[in-house]
Amino acid sequence: MNNFLNKSTFVGIVHKLIFFSTVLLILFSRSFVGVYIFGIRVGELIIAAALLLSLLPFLTKYITKATTSKYVISDKLNFIHKIIIGTFFLSLILNTELPFNQYFFKSSSILWVIIFVNIGYYLSNVTNFSEKSGYFAVALLVTLYFLSTSLGEFPYIGDYPELIDRFFNKYSDKVEPVKASNLLLTLIVINLFSSVSIKSNKANLIILFCTVSLILPLLAFNSRGSVLFGILYFLLEIFYRRKTIYKNRLLTFCLLIISSLIFISSTLWIFNEFNFSKAQNVEEIVESINSSEEKFSQKKNFSPDTFLTFYIYEGRIYSRDATVNWRFDIWQDNFEDQFNKNKIIQGYGYSSRLPVMNDPEEPGRYGEDGLNEHVHNYFVTVFARGGIILFIVTISYWFYLINEYRRVHKNNYILVLIIPALLNASFDVAMESVQFPYLLLLSIGYLFNAKQEFQNI
Repeated sequence: MNNFLNKSTFVGIVHKLIFFSTVLLILFSRSFVGVYIFGIRVGELIIAAALLLSLLPFLTKYITKATTSKYVISDKLNFIHKIIIGTFFLSLILNTELPFNQYFFKSSSILWVIIFVNIGYYLSNVTNFSEKSGYFAVALLVTLYFLSTSLGEFPYIGDYPELIDRFFNKYSDKVEPVKASNLLLTLIVINLFSSVSIKSNKANLIILFCTVSLILPLLAFNSRGSVLFGILYFLLEIFYRRKTIYKNRLLTFCLLIISSLIFISSTLWIFNEFNFSKAQNVEEIVESINSSEEKFSQKKNFSPDTFLTFYIYEGRIYSRDATVNWRFDIWQDNFEDQFNKNKIIQGYGYSSRLPVMNDPEEPGRYGEDGLNEHVHNYFVTVFARGGIILFIVTISYWFYLINEYRRVHKNNYILVLIIPALLNASFDVAMESVQFPYLLLLSIGYLFNAKQEFQNI
């Protein structure tokens, strides 16, 4: 019993639990977090743990100070974190609500998950990952790719093998292949993890070119937006690895040829031909049917001047892209409704679905299954739930986190992770889920305290 209560033993158990949970989350994403354990889903357990850890007094200070690392998250950043948690209780007071149902904590998960930054930071102090860990991570990404592509002919790509499918149908509330947002984040995180685990810059350059060329076609199949963010990530990596690329021009030339072949092979494997037009997304189809663009298509003389598909009509912004337009319509309706209801300062709170998602005149917002409740934008969600107070504090946290990383590492490499991830979360429900913020924020904490520097790569 004493041995079990030993600090090092406890930390080891927690680390192994987080490690295996992360592996399963990467491979099975939403299906895994929906698995029931004694009647409670894994995702609910993760959020409950984040909530309890966030509420424990001075916990963030203990996590970040009780280490031997020279890199210490400042008291100011921890203070901002505590303000974010405090806004939840301020919202309860201003909106005269009492958190007596589970939905309060589900809808406020965007607050509690921030603790994973501190957990990732702490684990990076007590864990030493070898180069084998980096190669294992790359193998994990390749496994995910084949789980998502080799299990059936088009258009059944993404189905799980029968045994796995049976397991999730029996023990999970939902069986769903890994979505584009999580696939993109996994691609980024795996490459960052290999960079801090594998010492060879050449090896990491090879891994970068090969994994990006392998995954991009799969992203294209699932989501056009994620492809753009994937390309942006690749360009950011190229910028930060420009010294390695310049020193190894012959290797880079060979990688361009090899990665091109991998990209073509991956595309043929997924689409059965070198043609991306087959890519479809059920959500996009549903959204296009309900797009406001259709309303204007009936106006014979309506032909607006557009810029990057965007145009202004009667004081509102629209896009000729149906998916983007669907999102813009929701966001602008939300802002107008908050203003009309005097909810700009404190937001709507956390007791129920956002009013904009219950608009009877816009039934398409409910989604194909009628269960959609998200506005598909992390920052709009923050503003809607907690008002301008939470929005300002959240933005401050992200900016201060970047500044803190720059202060201790003397570079901006963390932006390679943060920029594509948050851009993706600005057009998706990613941060309101469990798997995406868990992996993103845990990785930020780990990268923040990574021992390897990146200014010379």
